[in-house]
Amino acid sequence: PWINIFPLSENEYGVWCYSDFVTIGANLADKNGNLLLSLYDIGEAGAQTKIFDDLDEMIAWLLGCDGHVSSGWITDIEPTCANAGTRHKKCTKCGFVMDKGSIAKLSTHTASDAVKQNERNATCVTDGSYDSVVYCSVCNKEISKTTHTIPATGHNYVDGRCTNCGGSENVSEGLEFTSNGDGTCFVSGIGDCTDTKLLIPSKSSAGDTVTAIGEGAFYGCVSITSVVIPDSVTYIWDGAFRGCSNLKHATIGSGVNYIGYDVVSGCFGLENITISTENTTYKTIEGNVYSKDGKELYQYAVGKKNTSFTIPDGVTDICFDVFLGCIYLQDITIPNSVTYIYYQAFHNCANLTNIYYKGTPEEWAEIDIGFENDSLYAATLYCYSNTQPTEVGKFWHYVNGEVVVWETYTPPSASADIAIGDYITMGTYLGEPIVWRCVAIDENGPLMLSDKILCFKAFDALGEDEFYHNDDWGYIRKEYGSNCWSDSNLRQWLNSSSATVEWSHCPPTEDRVYGGYNAYADEAGFLTSFDSSELAMIKTVRQKSYINIWETNREGYCDGGTDELFYYVSDTPTNYNDYHYQNVTDKIFLLNPEQADAVYQNLGNYLYKAYPTQSAVDNNECDDIDISSHHTWAYWSGIPCNDGASYENQILFNETDLVAAAYFGYYGVRPAFYLNLK
Repeated sequence: PWINIFPLSENEYGVWCYSDFVTIGANLADKNGNLLLSLYDIGEAGAQTKIFDDLDEMIAWLLGCDGHVSSGWITDIEPTCANAGTRHKKCTKCGFVMDKGSIAKLSTHTASDAVKQNERNATCVTDGSYDSVVYCSVCNKEISKTTHTIPATGHNYVDGRCTNCGGSENVSEGLEFTSNGDGTCFVSGIGDCTDTKLLIPSKSSAGDTVTAIGEGAFYGCVSITSVVIPDSVTYIWDGAFRGCSNLKHATIGSGVNYIGYDVVSGCFGLENITISTENTTYKTIEGNVYSKDGKELYQYAVGKKNTSFTIPDGVTDICFDVFLGCIYLQDITIPNSVTYIYYQAFHNCANLTNIYYKGTPEEWAEIDIGFENDSLYAATLYCYSNTQPTEVGKFWHYVNGEVVVWETYTPPSASADIAIGDYITMGTYLGEPIVWRCVAIDENGPLMLSDKILCFKAFDALGEDEFYHNDDWGYIRKEYGSNCWSDSNLRQWLNSSSATVEWSHCPPTEDRVYGGYNAYADEAGFLTSFDSSELAMIKTVRQKSYINIWETNREGYCDGGTDELFYYVSDTPTNYNDYHYQNVTDKIFLLNPEQADAVYQNLGNYLYKAYPTQSAVDNNECDDIDISSHHTWAYWSGIPCNDGASYENQILFNETDLVAAAYFGYYGVRPAFYLNLK
C-alpha cells in the first residue's frame, strides 16, 4: 500500500491513497465510507509519498507506533443478569483497539432487601397476612416470596364498643345462663345459639352480670371457630370448651383469674389465645398462656403447625394438659428452671421425638413428673453440655443459635489405672454394651456398678418349697418369695453363664411373679453375653451377705453377728460387724450395706439416681407404672428387710430406702462386680 500526504492547513494534512481507501476531508476511510482514523498532526510537511508493507504498518505509522503490542481483555461494561457485558484488547503503546468481544450474562441474581407486599391487616376476628418478597436489584426479577400470618387481634370492648374496630358489641344470642341469685350468673350451655364466632355477653338477657363460663358449658360444640370472653368473667371452669375441635381463636378478657382443668382439651385446631394486657393473673406469649409472672406455662395452642417449641427460661411449672394431643410438635426445648411437669402435660403428643433439656442429667432427675406423660417418656432426652461430654449419655449444645447433638461418648475398656468415677464398657445385655462405673475401691479392688438399670425382674419367685421358702410363719415366703440373697432366683440368674439356668427352687415363671410381669425362668443366664476375656476380668469374691432374722434359725445360714440389721444409707463409715451375716461367694451381686454406703460417700446421689436403659423400658411387661429411660426408678439391693417380714428386700430410690415384696417383677436390676485387673 502507499499513501500521499499533503498539507491542508497548519497542523492538518490530507491524504490520497490507492483505490482500496478513500479520503473524506482529513479522515481515512474504506471504500464503503467506514471511518478508520482521523489524520491530524502526523508529523510530515509538504506532499510526499510513503510505501508500507501492510495496512497495520500503515496505521501504526500514522499513530506514531513502531509495532502493536496487545493487552489482555479489558472490560468496558460489566455483565449483569439482564445484559451481556463488552470488552476489548488494545495496543499497549498506541492505544489502537485490536479486538472486541462480549461477556456472557450472569446466571445468578443479586438479592435486594425484602419488601413487604400484599399486606392485609388483621381484624378483630380474622387473621391478616403479608408477603415478604425479595427481588433482584439488577433485573428486578422476584427471587423469593414468603407469606406471613398476622393473628386476629380480638375485640376489645369498652362501654359496648370495640376500641380496635369501632364496632358495637353484637353479642351472641340464645346462650343458656344459670343465675347465682345475687345479680350474677354463669354460662351453662350453647342453648339455641348458632353463632360460629361466639361473642359472650357481659350480661344475660335477664340482666345478670356474667361472671363465669360453667363446667363443660360448650363441650363438643364443634361448630365454634372463635370465642371472645368479656372482662366481666372471672372464672372459666373445667372442660368449658372441651372437644370444640374447630375452635381456632380464643380471646380472654381482663377479669379472668381462674382457668380450670381441660378447658380446651380436644381443641386440636386451636392456633392462638389472646388475653387482655390488663389481666393481672395471666398473659399470652406467641398465643400461649402463662401466669403473669411467666413462671407457669398453662396452655400451649395445640393447633399451631410449628414442629418445634422452646419453653422460655424462668418457667418452673408445666401445668396439666399443656401439650395434650398436640400432633405437630417434634422437638421441645425445656429450661433447667422447670421443677414440675404435671399430669398429662405431654400425653398423646404423637410425633414428639426429641426433648432438649437445658440442664444436667442430675437436674432432670430432680424434676417432679406426673403420671401419663407417655409422650415425654417415649421421646429421646438430650441434656445440655457446653463442651464435648466425657460421661455416658445423650447431650446437645448450641451452634450459631441452632441445636446440635454431641457425638455419644464411648467409655474405654478397663485399665489398671481406673479411678473412682471412671466408666468402662464390658459385656452386653439385650444386644447393647453394658456401661459400668467404678464406685469404690476396697480390699477386693475396684467395685463396678452398672451405670443404669439393665432390666426389671423379681428378686425371688413365690412357690411351695419346704426348704428355701420355709419361715417361722410357714407360708409368707411361699406366697411372696424369699428375701435371702443366697437363695434368690436373681442371684442364680446373675451368676449363670448357661443358656438354661439351673434353678434350685421355684423358677420365676409367670404364675410365680406378681401379675405375671417380667418372668425370666426361660431366659439365658446373665453372663452368657460376656466373652471369655471379659469373664476373666470379673473377680470371684467371698463377702458378707446380711440376713433376715429367720435365717439365724436355719442351719448353715448364719456365719456371724449378734444383732438384726435395720439399714439406712450412711454418709459416714459404719461398722456392720455385729449384724447377722452369711458368707456368700459370687461373681455378680447386688450392693450390700458397706458397698451402698461407699457409693453414697464417694458419688453422693448417684446411688439413688438410677435410669433404666431404653432396652429395659422397651422390654418391660408391666403397664401399670410409667417407667422411662430418662426418669429414675427403684432397684433392688441385696439388703433384706428386718422388720419381721421374711419376704421383703430394700430397694433404693430417690434418696429413700424402701422395701418391696421379693416376687414384684417391676423393680430394677443394677448389678455389681469387682474388677480383676490382673
